[in-house]
Formats: sequence, C-alpha cells, structure tokens
Amino acid sequence: MSIFGNKKRADRLETQNAILANRVAELENLCQKKDKAALEIISDGLRHGSSIAGQEMAARKKYLKEKNK
Repeated sequence: MSIFGNKKRADRLETQNAILANRVAELENLCQKKDKAALEIISDGLRHGSSIAGQEMAARKKYLKEKNK
C-alpha cells in the first residue's frame, strides 16, 4: 500500500503530475518566445523613434530588476 492509500490513486496522481509538468514546460517555452518577439518589436520601435517602445523597454528593465532581487 502506498502513502496515498492505494496504488490506483498513486498512479493517477503520478500521471497527472507528469501531464502538468509537461504543460509547465510548454508554457515556459511559450513565454520565452513571447518575450523574444516583444523585444524584437521594442527594438524596432526604438530604431524608429517610438516613445512607446522606450516606455516598454523601461518597464521591462524595471520588471527584470525587481524579478532578480
């Protein structure tokens, strides 16, 4: 008998955990792609003199600074 009470429940939980771990990995990958695209857009905006792009870059810099504390 497992610590969860029975084998079927433990197996279900392990399967569910694996599915959720895969989903987390997918979402992390998606966030990296989104961040890369956003940086490319901001960069292009800065090259073309966009003040909004400057604001976005400043907000991103602030976010990363706070995140890495």
